[in-house]
Amino acid sequence: MSNETGAKSLNDIISDKEFCIPMYQRNYKWNSDVAEKLVMDIISSYEMKNDTKKSLGLITLFYDEINKKYDVIDGQQRFTTL
Repeated sequence: MSNETGAKSLNDIISDKEFCIPMYQRNYKWNSDVAEKLVMDIISSYEMKNDTKKSLGLITLFYDEINKKYDVIDGQQRFTTL
């Protein structure tokens, strides 16, 4: 079992992987206003034009070795929106 932690780019997280939202997770609740705010925050961060890196917050994944998929444990609303 591997326990990897640390900052990763979104591309590093999603490249060539399968994801599952476990049944115990709450339903997707974000409306277009909340999703738009996330997108605008990303655009605003990009437009700052400095070397400061911004975080999208914590997204916790668990690798299910049996089904060869990642379960999204935390950050499901942001992850699904992205």
